[in-house]
Amino acid sequence: MGILLNIAWRNLIQGGRRTALLSVALTLLTALALLLGGLTRGVEQTIVRAASTLMSGHVNVGGFYRLSGGGALPLVTEVDQIREIVEAEVPEALYVIDRLRGFGRLISAESGFWVGVSGVDIEAERGLRDVLEVATGPDGQPRGRLADLAKPDTAVIFESQAERLAVKVGEVITLSSPTLKGVSNTVDLTVVAVCRDMGALSNFNVFTPKASVRALYQIKDDTTGAIQIYLPDADQAGAVLTRLRAAFEARDIPQLEYSPRPFFTKLDTVSGMDFTGQRLDLSTWRDEITFMMWIVTGLETLRVLILSVLAAIVIVGILNTMLMAIRERTREVGTLRAIGMGRGRVLTMFLLEACLLGAVASGVGGLLAWAAASAVNAAAVHIPVEAFQVVLMSDRLFFAIGPGDVLTTILGVTGITALAALHPAWRAARMRPITAIHHIG
Repeated sequence: MGILLNIAWRNLIQGGRRTALLSVALTLLTALALLLGGLTRGVEQTIVRAASTLMSGHVNVGGFYRLSGGGALPLVTEVDQIREIVEAEVPEALYVIDRLRGFGRLISAESGFWVGVSGVDIEAERGLRDVLEVATGPDGQPRGRLADLAKPDTAVIFESQAERLAVKVGEVITLSSPTLKGVSNTVDLTVVAVCRDMGALSNFNVFTPKASVRALYQIKDDTTGAIQIYLPDADQAGAVLTRLRAAFEARDIPQLEYSPRPFFTKLDTVSGMDFTGQRLDLSTWRDEITFMMWIVTGLETLRVLILSVLAAIVIVGILNTMLMAIRERTREVGTLRAIGMGRGRVLTMFLLEACLLGAVASGVGGLLAWAAASAVNAAAVHIPVEAFQVVLMSDRLFFAIGPGDVLTTILGVTGITALAALHPAWRAARMRPITAIHHIG
């Protein structure tokens, strides 16, 4: 095997320009595959991170409360009892919080727009504190403090919202929303912090203390919007949801039929139902962001199409290169066969040549892609075009590439290279020694 490896390596070196061009193609294919895959995973991670911070836990125990003949609001009553069941049934949870949630119009002297409202206890929201990043002003100083959200009638907004409203930290904005009885109500909030944008989702969310949301909707202290459960592994959300639905059913607690949609898309459906009082509505983080997952699907489809075209081009290039190399080395193959090298060893020699080419070129491409992604992530490259920010769910370019991704891609490209070389190598192994030795051209 050592001799075959040596012959294969020398043959690659002798290939000169042909080997160099094919190596460049394989290097670029590997690098592009990793960068496109890293971008797709980066967008997915950004969506999950933003969703589980701004609007959803890994599992959500929400609900709707409906008055006779009236509309419905996303509320859960008797929250202490529901939360006790949740904590007993999901002991593996990292932590459990509850938030009030709703919709309202955020108004300043300059502008106004509709947002999703989250009533939070900032001291209990350790995930929120870890993820939200207070923006810096032109003077380089932080634009407020998240801890001040513990004060009554305050709000935390995002940079794009602050720009649209033309407000600064310390200024007052108004939140307006209809109550459960259909009467419009307002509450004045002091902006205590402006945070960096977290993609498109941050444009439609504002945080305020629970007491302010209760005052806005005129609801009691034993009422919340949703109990949010955070798990060690977000992929276990479906199993936990099934477990909780069974637990509530065993206790005769009314629930809506499971529907994998965001809670705000269910308001019209619930308003038309024939019930009064409360119905629980359980969902996972995937359900709450189904309206955003088209971005990941689109990027993944684009990645597959681009890589398929490039892989086809590279495979054709490898086939042609190997066929040309075998034609030029026909007499050499005949000599090797004449001195006793079997067909299997000839086949192995050419396959080793292809594998060496694929491994070295893809290894270089993998390292280049990993280095480029690490540099871009470290530099926190800003995306100036708002349309790209919406698609990529962030105002910063982010690639999620790990060592496992690099190794898998290198093995994949090497395997493709070997597969493309299989037919030419088989043809070389099938040559008759006497015919090959007398070959001219």
